[in-house]
Amino acid sequence: MALPMVLLGISAGLSAYSAIQGGRAARQAAAFDAAQLEKQKKQVALEAIQRENDRMEQFESATASNIAWFAFSGRDMSDRSVKAFLDKQKDVAYSDIKRSNYQATAETARLGDQQRQRLYEGRQAQKASYIQAATSIASGWYKYETVKT
Repeated sequence: MALPMVLLGISAGLSAYSAIQGGRAARQAAAFDAAQLEKQKKQVALEAIQRENDRMEQFESATASNIAWFAFSGRDMSDRSVKAFLDKQKDVAYSDIKRSNYQATAETARLGDQQRQRLYEGRQAQKASYIQAATSIASGWYKYETVKT
């Protein structure tokens, strides 16, 4: 009669230990995923800065070319149509940059939401493992009491 009781105790203990280890592993995996998402957020921000710099270089190069072309054509830089053209090109460039930055902000927010969700899932998995461990111990205790009598 002693052997079944010992086996029940060992079984309940191992089951509880296994559940807790599973919860810890799930939380660690969630933390790893969250760290990866943080890296992705930083990458998105860097890409936005690169796009902004590239667009400004394109704008400055195009502006220099346009000014040279207007000068070659004998157009006065104080001419309203030349000024309007250059102003429009500037507006387009800054609009492109704004749109790119808004997209980066939205992507960063989405990744932040995923990060928070993943961490939440990890915490919930660990809590569930504690409940499962307690259930294993309670079940083992019940079986012990049943076998004992």
